[in-house]
Formats: sequence, structure tokens, C-alpha cells
Amino acid sequence: MERGSQPRIKPGASYEAAETPRHVALTIQEQQRQQHEDALDDILAGAQHSRNVASGIHTEVQSQNNMIDDIGRNVTRATLEVEREANKAAAINKQRAKLCTLYVAIALLVTCLIVLSQVKLK
Repeated sequence: MERGSQPRIKPGASYEAAETPRHVALTIQEQQRQQHEDALDDILAGAQHSRNVASGIHTEVQSQNNMIDDIGRNVTRATLEVEREANKAAAINKQRAKLCTLYVAIALLVTCLIVLSQVKLK
């Protein structure tokens, strides 16, 4: 074949059968383009997977934030109830102290009455 002349393609032969430098370069470019597209497809699949994982994590975090908020409200409510019950217990203890004082006073008065009644009788 002479330099600069185009090779003849036999009738019925595919384009790939012609192995000219231009054809080889196109084939290499096509292979590289296909490799790049495959790599981009892989990157896209990875990005979509990452997005799905991130979406799942986001949903889980929102769910856990709601649970934490519920726990916080329950703790606040329980704290208020404990304080209220502690105040009631303190009030009852004050009443018991007063009642104890009254019982002691009654016991002293009864003792005084007994002593006085014994003194008058003699």
C-alpha cells in the first residue's frame, strides 16, 4: 500500500476490519471514552448509594431527635412530679411535728391533772 492512500475495504467487511492508523486511533478513543463512561457510571452509582445512605441516616437522626425530645419532656414532667411529692412530704412532716407537739402537751396536761387530783385528794 502506498503512503497516503486509503486502504480498500472489501465489500461485506465491517468497519473494524480496516486497520488504519486513524481507525486504530478511533478505536482507542472509543475504548477510552467507554472506560470513562464506565468510570462515570461507577461514580454515579456510588454517589446515588451515598445519597441513599445519607437519606437513611438523616431519617434515623430525625427519629432519634424526636425520641430524645420525648425523653426530655418525660424527665421534666417526672422532675416536677418528684418536686411536688417532696413538697407534700415536707408539709406532712410539719403537720406530724405539730401533732407530736400536741400529743406531748396533752400527755403533760394529763400528767398535771393526775398530779393535781392526787394533791387535792390528800
